[in-house]
Amino acid sequence: MDKKIVLFLLLLAAIFVVVFAYSATEKKEATREIAVLVNGQPIYAYEVDEEFSTLSPEQSGIVDTLGVIDFLIEKKLLLQEASSEGIEATKEEIDALYTDEAEELINQQNLTKESLMKRLSEQAAINKLLDKKTTENLIIKNSEIMQIYESNYKNKNISFEEAESEIFLALLNQKRENLKVSYINELKRNADIVVL
Repeated sequence: MDKKIVLFLLLLAAIFVVVFAYSATEKKEATREIAVLVNGQPIYAYEVDEEFSTLSPEQSGIVDTLGVIDFLIEKKLLLQEASSEGIEATKEEIDALYTDEAEELINQQNLTKESLMKRLSEQAAINKLLDKKTTENLIIKNSEIMQIYESNYKNKNISFEEAESEIFLALLNQKRENLKVSYINELKRNADIVVL
């Protein structure tokens, strides 16, 4: 009688192991499901889920899955473009992005140190690409600075010399942001993007 119970329990354990192994394999295959193709390169469903899991509770209440997918498409396009132009991040550039808050980010965003370093490497390459693309055709005219001074500073008894560098930096940032948005939109227009 005891042998029958032991055999039954062993058989039950074997069935459990087979079912568990099958479901684990099935889950692994499901995570390889392609969510989007960007110029023939996949963004997998698990990448969308991982990115979504890094959002804070406040962000996840604002950003939906389509927002995450759009972010990943832009990131993929920028990384493809950086690669095609031979732009890579150096160790120094990656280290410069690795701040004291990095350990806190790892905990807050459900990241490992390796995944954070990969993200920082990608971000450094994207930053180099965008720096290059947003400074190539950037022109700030004195007349633009003067126009902003006349409309926003002159009546406040602030001299042009005092306001000039502040206005210049504000214009520089605004124009760079506009060029960045235009560049990303151009990449999207020219890309072959298939959402599955």
